[in-house]
Amino acid sequence: MKNKKETIRQVYDLCKQPLPETASLCVYDTGRLIFSSKGKWLMPLFDCERFLSGYSASGMQLSAHDTAAGKAAVVLMVRMGIKRIHADLVSNCARTYIDSLNKTGSVNLIFTWNKIVPRLFCETEDQLESMSDIDAMYAALRSRAHLDKEVSTRGETAFGQLQ
Repeated sequence: MKNKKETIRQVYDLCKQPLPETASLCVYDTGRLIFSSKGKWLMPLFDCERFLSGYSASGMQLSAHDTAAGKAAVVLMVRMGIKRIHADLVSNCARTYIDSLNKTGSVNLIFTWNKIVPRLFCETEDQLESMSDIDAMYAALRSRAHLDKEVSTRGETAFGQLQ
């Protein structure tokens, strides 16, 4: 019988496999694909958030594989309780944010990538670069996605209050 550490590693290795051509984002729960999307920008993550609001499983062990992850994508994944993130392309801004969360000890996130760039050249990355409050960043992202009038189904992060 496998020990828990081996099982977790195998589950995480699954999310590092190449994405299918039909997806830009795949989310797994304990190694089982539960959500995928071919959408653009942050919309797959907002769609996943809606999906997860109605999803229940005991002991969720969420992991994700995204094509590109800037700070905005990381903020959304952290709020959803995704603890293992792999991306084909990440920004240094996203990596720095994850490092800061891990250093506080409030979360323990595993973040890997195929390629890292100093920054993603998009307005969203520019907008969040100097921000640190997860709730403020989330509100800004919802506003940018024109979802600010829609009520969020998840009021706090899966980790509780982040500092």
